[in-house]
Amino acid sequence: LPSGRAARAGRVLDPFVHTRTRAAFETRVQPCPAGFHASHAAGAGRTVGRSQIREVRQTVTRRGADVGGPVRGAWRTVADNCRADYAVEETGTQACPAPAGWQGDEAELPQRVRRRAGTVTASGTAWGAWRIVEDNCWVATAAADPSATVTVRAGARETRAIPCPPGWPGTPGLEARTGPGSRKIDYSFGGSSTGTIAAAPWATIRAANCSRPLPPASSGPGSSGSASSGGAGGGSGSASSGSGPMGGPGGVDAGYDYDTGGSNADDGDDGGDSPDDAGDDAGMGGEDV
Repeated sequence: LPSGRAARAGRVLDPFVHTRTRAAFETRVQPCPAGFHASHAAGAGRTVGRSQIREVRQTVTRRGADVGGPVRGAWRTVADNCRADYAVEETGTQACPAPAGWQGDEAELPQRVRRRAGTVTASGTAWGAWRIVEDNCWVATAAADPSATVTVRAGARETRAIPCPPGWPGTPGLEARTGPGSRKIDYSFGGSSTGTIAAAPWATIRAANCSRPLPPASSGPGSSGSASSGGAGGGSGSASSGSGPMGGPGGVDAGYDYDTGGSNADDGDDGGDSPDDAGDDAGMGGEDV
């Protein structure tokens, strides 16, 4: 100090020995992690994500010189502009194809209602394929003829005997037929129906071999007589049927003539009608039996 100047003496801190702490803050914007995307579009040169801050402490001398390195704290999120990826859905319409010769406005045509699903990610919205949820368009097509599958089950073979008439001896015959069956129809458009097939008519496969029964023996008068061999009085003989003598005018010769192949009466080929017929009628107008 210049001489003669008053001075005040006191304790003075050494600026190179005494220190203090200086605090500052750092900020940053982190992009959204996987599975998240920004909530809004970023401006030019900006990033939309999670805004973070941390404290930085530095020890300095009284003259402001740093003592050692800075001490940084943990990052803290102060603004989060990230949101999780999510699904969206969009609905729209599509005009039906205009028919041939259409002269009107396309807006007058019926429309299809379509819908598609999408997923919003950091890369944008990824859309799936359109699917039709309501179709008001009509296209004329030829109707397909329905088809059917028919399953037929034939009936069992049935037989029955053909008996002889009562009292007739012989071998009975045989008839056969196909019994009742079924028919099932399965339709191509769904469903089925079942019906019954009627039995076939009876058909003869072996005819009956039956014989007429013999007449019973008669016990009336003249049953013991025998056929006459023919004579002048042929009316006295009787037939085996026991009808009695039938000679005389207009009567019937009860005797039987047997042609033996001779030329004389009743033994030639005259047929029993010659004048020499020994078995001719006893009267006029008779007839050889």
